[in-house]
Amino acid sequence: GDTLRIRKPAQFTVADGPALSTQDFTEQQVTLAVATQKHVDTEFGTDELTLELDEFESRVSKPAMSRLAAEIETVTADNLYSQIGNYVFNSGGLTWKNAVQAGAIMTQNLAPTDMRYMMVDPLTQVEILDNTKGLFQSADQIKKQYEKGIIGRTGGFDWYETTYNPSIVIGADVAGTVNDTYVAGETTITLAGFGASQVIAKGSVITIAGVFMIQPETKKVYGSLKGIPVLTEATADGAGAVTVTIPALYSSASGAIQNVSALPANGAVVTLVGSADSTLRSSVAFHKNFATFVGADIWVPNGVHMASKSTYEGVTLRMVSQYDINTDKAPVRFDAIFGSQVIRPELACKLFEPNV
Repeated sequence: GDTLRIRKPAQFTVADGPALSTQDFTEQQVTLAVATQKHVDTEFGTDELTLELDEFESRVSKPAMSRLAAEIETVTADNLYSQIGNYVFNSGGLTWKNAVQAGAIMTQNLAPTDMRYMMVDPLTQVEILDNTKGLFQSADQIKKQYEKGIIGRTGGFDWYETTYNPSIVIGADVAGTVNDTYVAGETTITLAGFGASQVIAKGSVITIAGVFMIQPETKKVYGSLKGIPVLTEATADGAGAVTVTIPALYSSASGAIQNVSALPANGAVVTLVGSADSTLRSSVAFHKNFATFVGADIWVPNGVHMASKSTYEGVTLRMVSQYDINTDKAPVRFDAIFGSQVIRPELACKLFEPNV
């Protein structure tokens, strides 16, 4: 069907001494639905097709496909970005050092050092370029930055710029408390102490006092609080209570699937990453294996006036046109069906800064 199940790497605990101590073999899975359909639609009259559209490809197909491709990237970025909890925040604007910090957080989470990429907002790239202009680099990299105003490879990442990373709006209150008895594996948690009707945006990150990041294999506790992403937008009630959707959390009691030092305690302080009453511009650092994208090989109908499809790097785009004798017009549609999913969110890191 349209749903794929993707296995995550199995995890194990280590026993002491010579005695056999078996454990259940459990593979966690994530589900990817290839069910998002986007399309661009237009139509032309016979007179237009006869007299005006002599350059259909350049005047219609390319602009339509460009808009459709932009929508695919926007929807995919919003979906994947919202599931990343690791973060770096700099209220004064991102610097090259922050990029290196993102790489360090990924290394703490055992991301391989190859195939690391950084997707930055164009305004952020300006800041990073200014930070790196005096650093010792290869002549080719310096030339590229000087002549083209783009970053090649630095800080362990291949750099790209994009205008599709989502922005995050932060409300007036950035601190509250846990108002819940959280049970391991739950995907919601209730918070209190936020402003009445305050919106907690999808893609926001919260930290909870006492809930620290751990090394995925050895479960060693790091000194940084665990970044926990908010997966769907939530709005506080009149008393400032809000229930947010988060990834499942597991403590040491859950064995090999432990992903935090301890479960959230009722009454623990909750902090929303960012500055109050601000909009955060975002960039994202990631290893290639943190997520996957699937494009469906969309069906092309027969018996129509025009039909075609093309596949590039896993994305299939289709064009279909059919003449309507009742209106003397020819509707044209451009379609794509696709899906994306984060497999290992710990292999990525958000970088936040105020949007000024």
